[in-house]
Amino acid sequence: MKTLPLLLPVLFVTIAHAADQPAKAPVPRNPLIDYSGFLADAAEVGKLRVQHRVTEEDFLRMSKEPDTLILDARSTDKYEMLHIVGAVHLSLTDVTAAELEKVIPNKGTRILIYCNNNFLKEPTAFASKVAQASLNIYTFNTLYSYGYRNVYELAPLTDIHQSKLPFEGTLAGTSLSIPIFHDTSSYGYGEIFNLIPPTGIFRSKSPFGGTLSRNDAPH
Repeated sequence: MKTLPLLLPVLFVTIAHAADQPAKAPVPRNPLIDYSGFLADAAEVGKLRVQHRVTEEDFLRMSKEPDTLILDARSTDKYEMLHIVGAVHLSLTDVTAAELEKVIPNKGTRILIYCNNNFLKEPTAFASKVAQASLNIYTFNTLYSYGYRNVYELAPLTDIHQSKLPFEGTLAGTSLSIPIFHDTSSYGYGEIFNLIPPTGIFRSKSPFGGTLSRNDAPH
């Protein structure tokens, strides 16, 4: 009890000091950042993804059907290095309603997505990310938030050397990347190839636009 009188002055000084401090201003709300809305959309996407994750075989089949588009949302430099034949590019960081309107004007279009975390043994073009930060997750959620609900995600994690998917890009067929070699007759990409010396890479027009590339040696 003797210590109480000694503590009272300290308590009074502390209270007085606190009273002198200006009230902390509330953190302003930003109407263009809605974390609660993000979580709500993510919950809905979680339900949708259960039915919308597909195998490589289904990805290939669906890509050849009408009103279907392959979207690559990686960075521009990674896309240019290597991407699935026919994929259109829009980096996730560049997504706006206006940019999506240019690339995918019809929100009913079926969109096939893939990312770094679908492929192994290609660290230059497809460097793996932490699983919970996979680009597919954010791409699916972003498209959903912009009203695109017909989205399908490539499901498996595959050794890119064993992938059934065709690739093209600046690394296609080089020593820095995988030797691109596919029997294109099964994809309907055409059967006539032209050798482009001295790389040993063959190219053919794909049904999605651009070219299909492969190396002159199987893997």
